[in-house]
Amino acid sequence: MFHVKQFMKKSVKNERYTFITAAGIVLTLLFCGEIGMHYQNIGSLSGAVIGVCLTAYGIAGWNRSSLTKTGLALFRIAKPIGLLVGGIILLTIGFMIFAVPKTQPEKDATVIILGCGVDSDGTPSAVMQKRVDAALDYLRDHPDVPVIVSGGQLGSAPVSEAESMKQELMRHGVDEERIYCEDQSRTTAENLRFSAKIIEDRHLSETVAVVTSEFHLARACLCAKRNGLHPSPVRAATPWYCLPAYVLREVYAVFDAFVIHRI
Repeated sequence: MFHVKQFMKKSVKNERYTFITAAGIVLTLLFCGEIGMHYQNIGSLSGAVIGVCLTAYGIAGWNRSSLTKTGLALFRIAKPIGLLVGGIILLTIGFMIFAVPKTQPEKDATVIILGCGVDSDGTPSAVMQKRVDAALDYLRDHPDVPVIVSGGQLGSAPVSEAESMKQELMRHGVDEERIYCEDQSRTTAENLRFSAKIIEDRHLSETVAVVTSEFHLARACLCAKRNGLHPSPVRAATPWYCLPAYVLREVYAVFDAFVIHRI
């Protein structure tokens, strides 16, 4: 009976390490694939590292008897570290989901579209295009409201995010007179701070409809509140193939916002 229990216990452990190894391989391939598709940011790089670490942990679990003293010590501390990191990620994702305001934008709300990368030809990136698409749907239903496109010129982009979004809106029939460009910001906090200044200077409504990706809404609306605005979310879908990288990237951004800058 004792040997049967030992066998069952060992079998369960082996299944667990097999699952961990498989999960690690899947994550590694997923995030390396995102890097290969040029979605290379701190989220995709971190995801790839997490995948490699999980794979190594699972393989080590299968071969604990062959580990050196150093390897065994690393194996033992890997679990609490992994649980801590996993807990932080889950808590942050919970914030992204549950901290989004439940309010609906008022009819006269000023629309703010937050930028997210420009392709080499000056057109919006896939993620930013989804934000523009969501804004276009809203603007068609509210033909009299103004819209602020917010985002500076980052890296080697040929134009600012604001200019790229403006051109895309105009291409779809939005009157140029409705569009205000905020093209100096480099972060979400600056997006909302500089947009709030435009709203003050132009005497626009401080009730705003914040258009951005679903993972970004909670932090963006919080930044809007910190700048005296009254935000309601307008959700933009994110292409599935780049969502994991951006969600992990947002984990860092939320940590920076709350722990370092304490917004």
